[in-house]
Amino acid sequence: MLYTHLGLEYQGYIFTKLNARIKISLETGLNQMIREFTSTDMDQVLSIWLDASVQAHDFVDRYFWESKLDDMRDVYIPGSETFVYDDEGTITRR
Repeated sequence: MLYTHLGLEYQGYIFTKLNARIKISLETGLNQMIREFTSTDMDQVLSIWLDASVQAHDFVDRYFWESKLDDMRDVYIPGSETFVYDDEGTITRR
């Protein structure tokens, strides 16, 4: 699934926006939906972010991305409006 906003493309089911206001109400099944991020999603979101960053930037050492996990956890995700794809309680990336 591909989301486009302000000329930026987001591949997968996790996307973050800093300045935009997007309201999404999309149900794909009984227990599948795009919903607002909650703090209990943090570990799953960080795991997906790390895997995607390493894959998308394979020319950058994995250690660099791992060193940014605290910034993502403490600064960027809390300072953003983030939505996740929830598949029966599991945050997934397809």
